[in-house]
Order: sequence, then C-alpha cells, then structure tokens
Amino acid sequence: MIGREQALDQELPERRRDHRREGLRSLIILILLGAVFASVFVLMYSHAERDRERIRQAADKAERIPFRPPPPDSILVFEPAVKFLSQRGKPLRCEVAGGGGLPLKPIDIDSRGKFLIVNDAPFRTVVIDLEKRVEACRLPGKGSFSPDGTRIVSAGFDLIIWDLVAAKRLAVWKRAQGEPWFHSATFSPDGNYVTAVIHEPGQSEVWLLDVNNSHLMDRIRHPASYTVFAKDGAVFYSYYFGLAPMACWDARTGKLLKELPPLGMVLDTVRSLPEGPRVLGSHAGKYVALGDIATSKILHRFDAEGSVVGRLSWSGDGKLAAFRSPAPSGEVTIWNIPDRKKLGMLEIGDGWGCAFTPDGKSLLALDKNGVLQQWDLASMTKP
Repeated sequence: MIGREQALDQELPERRRDHRREGLRSLIILILLGAVFASVFVLMYSHAERDRERIRQAADKAERIPFRPPPPDSILVFEPAVKFLSQRGKPLRCEVAGGGGLPLKPIDIDSRGKFLIVNDAPFRTVVIDLEKRVEACRLPGKGSFSPDGTRIVSAGFDLIIWDLVAAKRLAVWKRAQGEPWFHSATFSPDGNYVTAVIHEPGQSEVWLLDVNNSHLMDRIRHPASYTVFAKDGAVFYSYYFGLAPMACWDARTGKLLKELPPLGMVLDTVRSLPEGPRVLGSHAGKYVALGDIATSKILHRFDAEGSVVGRLSWSGDGKLAAFRSPAPSGEVTIWNIPDRKKLGMLEIGDGWGCAFTPDGKSLLALDKNGVLQQWDLASMTKP
C-alpha cells in the first residue's frame, strides 16, 4: 500500500508537466490560428481597399472631364469598353459593358426627349445628346433625370446634382469616410427634393435632401434599396429590389407613416401616377404584374411569361410598357397598361434595355451589338 502511494507521488509531477505541455501546445496552436485569420482578414481588406481606390480614381477622372464634346465623325473609346459612333448617316452605336445599375434602367430618356443616359457600369453614367447624336458627358455614379429633364442626380461615392443646360455641377453631398456608397437617388415630382439611399446589409440609410438649398434635411436609418415619391410629393416610399417589406415616409419631416408588407414579386420599374405609385415586376419569371405600392396589392397580372427583371420598360405617363423576353430573339411585347391590352410585338434582338420617347410614339432599344434602334409604335416597324 505504501509502495503504491509512493509511485503515485512520483507520477503526479510528471502528469502535471504533461498537462502544462499540452496547455502550452494548445495555446501556441490558438495563437497561430489567430495569426492566420488576421492575415487573411488584412489581405481581404487590402484587396477591397484597392478595388475601392481604383473605382474612386475612375470616378474622379470622369468627374474632372464632364461635358467634353467629342470631335465630329469620330469613334470614342474609353474604359471599360464603351464606344460611341457619331458618323453621319450611320446608326448611333453604344457598346455597353456590364449593363449594370438595375433596376435603374440601363438606358433612359429625359422628359424633353433631348438626352439619353446609359448606366453602363455601377459607377458611371454616359449621357448622349440625341439631337446632335454625340456623347454629351460622362458622370460618376448611377444617373437619374429630374422631372423636367434639365438635371441629373448621380449616386456613387458621392451624391451629385448636374445641370445639363448650363453644363455644370450644382451640388455635392459627400458620405463620411468608411460609409457605404450611395446606391440610388430619385427626384421629387417638383424637382425640389431628392431621396438617396446608402445601402449595405446592416447599414442602410435614406437621405432626404433639399436641392435648392443644398441642405440635408434628414438621415433615416431604415432598410431600403430604392425610393419613389407619390405624385403630389407629400410622401415617399422606400422599398427593396426583391421580396421585402416597404415603408411610407413624410417627405418633409422624414417621419415614418406606415410599414407595408411585400408585394410578393421582384420590383422592377416604378412610376408616380395620379392614382398612386405603381410598380411593374415579375414573379419567378412566370408572369409580369402591376402593383400598387401604397396599398401593397397586386392590381393585374399580364400574360407575359418569361419576362425578366431589368428588361421591363415603362413610359413616363404610365400608359405603355414593354416586356422583354429573355430569348435570344429579344421579343418585346408592347402593352397598354390602363386597358390591359397587348398592342403588338417587336423583335429587337438581345440587348440591354429599351426606353419610350416622351411622346410615346417610339421605342428606343439598345441591342447587344451596341446599335441604338428606333421603332415606330404605330406600325411596329423601324422608321
């Protein structure tokens, strides 16, 4: 018995040393793993910062050379792969890389029918003078026209208001260092206010701005991707691109008035109509639907199976809409929205987007070859 106790007394220090060695080994392993994870994080962060800096430099470069008219009868080439051909007697060509900026349409026309914008990349907008058939300017960010068509608000690293008539920058709102980029921006119906969205998971804000006084009225912490004003401009609605709840806000105070359930479809194109804010969207590619944002109700489902988000186009007065098929033939069906009637079909080929002229008589379509086609809607042919 005494011998066993002596043996245990001799083994106890060795066991303690073994435990210490095991603990030390585990600590070293944890330290090494922590160092590996820290290195990976630093590497990912440095790559992200380099990407942000590269895009920022590109945006700054674009900002330094706005409203530079191209030489006559020339081909302009600038990164990333956008070309404009303005030779007489030939179609205007816009070779667009990416087609980003959805659901802001890849192309859009101002209310006067003088300018066309191409949101060809997430952080650049190209403005085309349709009368002169030349490039008017390049702007950083995703662009959107004012109701009168004389200004553009571009959302990117900064929020900038541009005057197309005077060819100058009117106002700039800068985000704080480290904040996400501006995701979208929208003018109020009278053009006096702008709502802009800084969107990132867990860090979304809606900015309410007075354009005339360059005043930031409010910053609303709320999940959102896009906004749309009611026709009278008294309220605006915030919503996601996808299936998510919406909200209604007072456009002067930024007060939350009510929250709305999701419409049950992917939202695509929004219009502020006298009867209320309306949206066209699709549900799993099975149908296109007309929805009322104010009541969060589906008003009508159109027989347009296969239409895809980002390829729906709506006239400014809300009367006509174009639904594009994802098929290579690029079939586009023209609908009368108030009457719920199909007017005809065009085969414009595969491409990025289309837009109605302000008078509703023509449809401009940008195909994948960069040709800007014009279709007469009365005869459903190219004029």
